[in-house]
Amino acid sequence: MTVTVDTTKALTSLVALKRWLEIDENKVTAKDDLYRDLINKYSDVIADYLERKIVQTTYTNEDYNGTGTPSLFLNNYPIISVTSVYEDSGRDFGAGTLLTEDTDYIVEKPEGVLRKQTGYSLYAGATKWPKGIKAIRVTYVAGYATIPSPLEQACNMIISRVLTSASKTGLVSQSLDGHSVSYRAWRKDPEILELLNAYKSTRYIGGWE
Repeated sequence: MTVTVDTTKALTSLVALKRWLEIDENKVTAKDDLYRDLINKYSDVIADYLERKIVQTTYTNEDYNGTGTPSLFLNNYPIISVTSVYEDSGRDFGAGTLLTEDTDYIVEKPEGVLRKQTGYSLYAGATKWPKGIKAIRVTYVAGYATIPSPLEQACNMIISRVLTSASKTGLVSQSLDGHSVSYRAWRKDPEILELLNAYKSTRYIGGWE
């Protein structure tokens, strides 16, 4: 069965990987399924390391704990658009609990932050998101429509080194027959880490205490 690249998460493409490997991108090879399989696998591995998703995606009805602060950090960023934000400690999220962008909150898109807006005054300060378990529900679009080049490069580098390492052990030809070709040394590779760490999440999604 032909392996396909999962474009909802892939950090590189078969064409880009072949270019990196200095293989004719227009030529179908016996290893194309292997390449696609590794793209899917190591896109997941990188996303786990970054602790965030990269590819632009719609996130529907994500529930957040109230922070008790003016800032609500969404799980995924950069934000492309916000469809709806509900604030309801009772968690019914009816029409009356729907907030209005630029009136009740403002969106800081690059950082992925919803900043509470209503009631700000020089003396009282900014209104805070209320404390409460899963009291805020957000639907939004976030991520990158085009994969940042450092992440694409890092993914290509890791896969290239996977193939080099696996070829020495004879696993390349077996990897699609139930064997796992893995490469963990990238976690100690300063060149790869430099590319990845600029995108690593520093979020603390802990809500309130």
